[in-house]
Amino acid sequence: MNERELQAAGIHGPELRQAYLHCSGLLEAQAKARGSGTQIRFMFPVEKRPYFEVFFAFITYLDDIVDVRDHSIEVRAKRLDEWETLFSAALKDELPGKPSSRDEESDAALARAFVHLMRTWELPLDEVPAWLEAQRTALLTTEYQTAEDLESFIDTVTLMPAYWANPMLGAIGADADEACRHATTSFQLIDFMWDLREDLNVGRLYLPLDHLARFDLDRETVETQLGTGRISPALRALMAFEAKIAREHLEQGRAWPGKLHRTSRTFVDWELAANEMRLEEMEKCDFEHLSPRFKPSTSFKAGVLKRTFGDIARAIRINRTTQRDRLPRPVG
Repeated sequence: MNERELQAAGIHGPELRQAYLHCSGLLEAQAKARGSGTQIRFMFPVEKRPYFEVFFAFITYLDDIVDVRDHSIEVRAKRLDEWETLFSAALKDELPGKPSSRDEESDAALARAFVHLMRTWELPLDEVPAWLEAQRTALLTTEYQTAEDLESFIDTVTLMPAYWANPMLGAIGADADEACRHATTSFQLIDFMWDLREDLNVGRLYLPLDHLARFDLDRETVETQLGTGRISPALRALMAFEAKIAREHLEQGRAWPGKLHRTSRTFVDWELAANEMRLEEMEKCDFEHLSPRFKPSTSFKAGVLKRTFGDIARAIRINRTTQRDRLPRPVG
């Protein structure tokens, strides 16, 4: 993020600009820690990049608080409380003048910028506490008995922010949220499959226990197989079952780009393609990605990179040829 982008976005005032720049730094650090980059920011028009950087920083920063392995559940819950306290202060324009720690500095910057973003686009700030409460519930939940229980998690933790983003993407028509729901649900289900080993390593299982039971599996059996790397036909069949559900949502989510402003379509097209590539990679190796020895294929990694940079170039061309007065604008 730079001053030119902040100016184009209509973000003024030294404290607010510094908060946005701080969030950009947080996002960059988070991307580096995940072994990725922030190049997708170039898929958005210059005047929307600061808003999306803050939005993505909000999601990843709070997710990191919940998921950090080095902290106890009590410490993570306390960190959520600390951020919500500063979020409430930002709503009243009562943020403390000088932070007492690096965490408080980041918490305050994110709270200030995020509240500004939500107000600028007239997004439902009153829903944020419910989302934070859902994160607290997720923090204490290690498994989900039924598909309906897992769906409740997705409906709040995953879908609520996706619905907030839709107006920024220039959603068109009443059915844009439904297309968003299917696409985003597929992304989350694919994440659960891709990260099954990593999630279990921190004590969480995001496959419903009633799905495991369909294939005469239980959590202990799955953990044992992932530990030894000997993936049974039953576990592979379970993963194929989960893949079928994810793909059904993905197919229905393909309508989402067509419900958005043309300057947002490339980003969502890329999300759909990148997640389908992950799904296909798991299916092609017959879910051998669950083995500790698994490494993604060279063709998969090359395909994702090619698609990413190709879509960035395509988005830049579209954004340059789109009249500024036809871009979706903040309401505030």
